[in-house]
Amino acid sequence: MHDEIIVLGMHRSGSSLTTEILTQLGCCFGSLDKSIGANSENPRGFWERRDVRDCNDAILNSHESEWNAVSRYFCKPPATETKAELERSCASALREIRSEGSLPIVIKEPRMCLTLPYWLGACNSPKIIFIHRDPMEIAVSLKKRNGMELEYSLDLWERYVGMALAQSVDLPIHFVDYKQLLESPVDEIRRMDIFINDSSSEERVFNAAKVIDVSLRRSSSALLDPDALLTKSQKELVRCLDKLVNNSQAQVDFSFATKLWGRDCEFENEERNILLQNYINERRKSASLTASLAKQRLANLTLRESVDKREEFIAKLKDNKLKTNELLERLRAKIDLKETDIKAHAALIKELRVKIADRDDVIRAQRARADNKT
Repeated sequence: MHDEIIVLGMHRSGSSLTTEILTQLGCCFGSLDKSIGANSENPRGFWERRDVRDCNDAILNSHESEWNAVSRYFCKPPATETKAELERSCASALREIRSEGSLPIVIKEPRMCLTLPYWLGACNSPKIIFIHRDPMEIAVSLKKRNGMELEYSLDLWERYVGMALAQSVDLPIHFVDYKQLLESPVDEIRRMDIFINDSSSEERVFNAAKVIDVSLRRSSSALLDPDALLTKSQKELVRCLDKLVNNSQAQVDFSFATKLWGRDCEFENEERNILLQNYINERRKSASLTASLAKQRLANLTLRESVDKREEFIAKLKDNKLKTNELLERLRAKIDLKETDIKAHAALIKELRVKIADRDDVIRAQRARADNKT
């Protein structure tokens, strides 16, 4: 029985599923409270611990690298004191996991393809589970998730996988094919069970197989031409891994991986590193400009909405003004009618007053005559 099972595999390669299966086969992940959890990318969980992720991020940062920008990793090693401190942090994380359960423990975090040597010094008797997925599918998945160009994703895959192989050549290692794991889960899991437990339990195997959900395989490379996209060294790496997943005991020459990606290659690919770093910088500038453009578009949209509301308000005012003018016209017409009526009544009153005056004159004349007779 070995104390540590380390899952190695590129981002989006199926390492989360592999780790969950290993927990069903008896490996200890530790407290789930330390997990980074799940999201829409991995609805069943990433099966990564926060303390392990933090250690790996610190290691990459000390090499002036990030998970998606590793061209400087071997070219910019940290100072000796920093390296020692990072190794102590890794050892502390391993002790924490061991304290939370029984052996063997399982550790998974894709960055460990790069940072593995920092962890091995604190391991007692590690074994490696290496999960291999078609790099074209990985590239498609990274394009969907992170917007990476296919060629860049493939170069990143080559670095992760090549460095993982170069750094684990002397360790017990079992290779798992992601496609075969989904299509023939029982057979693949049985081989994993034998590798980590030295024997197999059908009950363990069938229980572990229940966690597989083939619907979560959402990235296909069927429409892509690998011959057009893969470089010569990437094709060689794929051929090597295909041999290994079909026969984990196969004797495959890893020397090409060590030569290309081992520590002895520090400055051999400096020109390529510079080109990649320039590409990364341009991508960052592009992302910054895209974000700025998106903000400007949002501001323009907000302004347009404001203008539309003002125009709508002005249109309502104009409509109200028109209605008010129409009402005023109707009122003026009524007033004109009233004034005509008033004039007619005034004329009638004047005529009546004349008649009354005439009648008064007649009455006065009659009274005068009556008074003269008396």
